Amino acid sequence: MPCEGTENMKKLLICLLAMACMLLGCAQAQQITMLEGEYTDVPSVPTQDAVVTFKADQDCEVTVLLPDEKSIALLEDIYTFVWREGNRPARYYDEETQKKIAELSGVDIDVLHMTEFMGLELAGHPQEPVKMNVLLDVDYEPGQLIVVVMGIEKEDGEYRWFPYRGEVPETGRILYDVPAEEYKAMTGPQVTFHVLTVREGARGGILSEEVIERERIVTPSKGARDLIKIRRWYSTTGEVIEDDFSIFLVDRTEEMEKEIARIAEHIGSGGAPITWFPEEMQRQTQLLHPVDLVVTDMVIYDIVAVMAENYKDTYGDVATENLFAAAYSPDSRMAAMLGFPIEGATEAPYFDWYCLRAEALEENGHVELVFKQLVIPTMEEEPAMLVVFSEPIAEEDNAK
Repeated sequence: MPCEGTENMKKLLICLLAMACMLLGCAQAQQITMLEGEYTDVPSVPTQDAVVTFKADQDCEVTVLLPDEKSIALLEDIYTFVWREGNRPARYYDEETQKKIAELSGVDIDVLHMTEFMGLELAGHPQEPVKMNVLLDVDYEPGQLIVVVMGIEKEDGEYRWFPYRGEVPETGRILYDVPAEEYKAMTGPQVTFHVLTVREGARGGILSEEVIERERIVTPSKGARDLIKIRRWYSTTGEVIEDDFSIFLVDRTEEMEKEIARIAEHIGSGGAPITWFPEEMQRQTQLLHPVDLVVTDMVIYDIVAVMAENYKDTYGDVATENLFAAAYSPDSRMAAMLGFPIEGATEAPYFDWYCLRAEALEENGHVELVFKQLVIPTMEEEPAMLVVFSEPIAEEDNAK
């Protein structure tokens, strides 16, 4: 059922309800399948929500910043360089920085993957090297190879990079030292923070096949094939390694059905679909498409439930190619929300939402979704609600 962005909100409600019914029962929705997938080797969106604490000694202060247009533009440039153009993450830096990274890591820099990207603000006047202590809700293992790269924009628009060797003394905690003069040079302007690592730490940087047994608490939907199937990933040498990691379609839970009803009620009362979600998620959606996107015109076309299995946190984000019930157009900007129910919530938000990058591919109309590394482990424990947005799709494009 086509939905036009200029139609009133009641028609959007009808579109949403029709879409929900279609996903529950029609044969077309039961044929949702993933065609191809790879690990991106670079975050798809900023990862500041993985930070538990970020501290510095000598009365210095570190503030973790929310994304803004400048940081999103830098990430988009890195993402394009790595994911679209096929380059290794460490090659994004200038040659001098690449040499320093090689010296600090002791490995071929092409084995390194970028797993963290966020903005920071530094304050303080240290007289000695500053001990930085960051705790992330990510399974970095003790002894894992870590290189932290911090950077500030210069007057000419280029970046000055500061790489440091990190230490992982306990799960998720990264320690590193910043010389006093370099710390002072980074106070004031916004600082970009990156983590480079290998997928299996100090064990050589080459993936090995491993099967992790996990009991699924929800069984896959009967009659529906896997929504997404990650068939392969690549070792750091380029060798293809088989693995059982997958993201699969499951039945929507009672909490999800209630959330769909709440979204429908919100739209029926005149609210734009995107405005049901927290303001920060709306802002992140806008930042993904900073030019001429009116996020309140975006329409929900698909809602499904997904789970994951056999994931290692340090794989980073996962890019997947998907076929959905709606025929998405590469001319329309897209985004997706992934949510988990908040236990005991009695008022909105009832779900903890994350904004995901989504894009319709030119060649076949399939959708590339990028799942954030932070949320995939949670998807192994409980189903996630995936809501796919797009600018309105023309009727002829959505004809099946």
